[in-house]
Amino acid sequence: MKFLFLFALVFSFPCFGDSMKPFMDFTEKWEGRRNHVYVCSEGHKTIGVGHKLKHYEQKLTYIPDNIVDAFFEDDILFAYHGAKRSVKNFDSLPFNVKLIVVDMVFNLGEAGFQSFEKAILACNNNDFVTMALELRDSKWFNQVGNRSKNHFITLLNLE
Repeated sequence: MKFLFLFALVFSFPCFGDSMKPFMDFTEKWEGRRNHVYVCSEGHKTIGVGHKLKHYEQKLTYIPDNIVDAFFEDDILFAYHGAKRSVKNFDSLPFNVKLIVVDMVFNLGEAGFQSFEKAILACNNNDFVTMALELRDSKWFNQVGNRSKNHFITLLNLE
């Protein structure tokens, strides 16, 4: 647990050109924060800010805010790197698009996000209207409510 916290603390600083805090703030707005274990909409035991419990964490029932923060910093960093692997021009994207891509990787997992092939292709071509339309035409769009509507409107307003 101490290693996780130190890892998250070290890598949460803006060493990649983007501070992790805006990504965390953006995603937490959609995920919420809970110190107690809950079952997410996909049926997984979850805690903190959308942290799916790993097999060795299954006995957790409550964690204090500093551990919520450590889990979240680690998870958002993982999503950030997944976004960079998934979108070839990630570093040159407008910041609002980076926020959306990292949030989607956080929400769906890297493999889940990569299944949005047409949206990713549009993103790589800086065609944010097509990206928005591809997101709107997905099962995910109807599952996440205001989160997807926000992302859709944000992408449309970039053109």
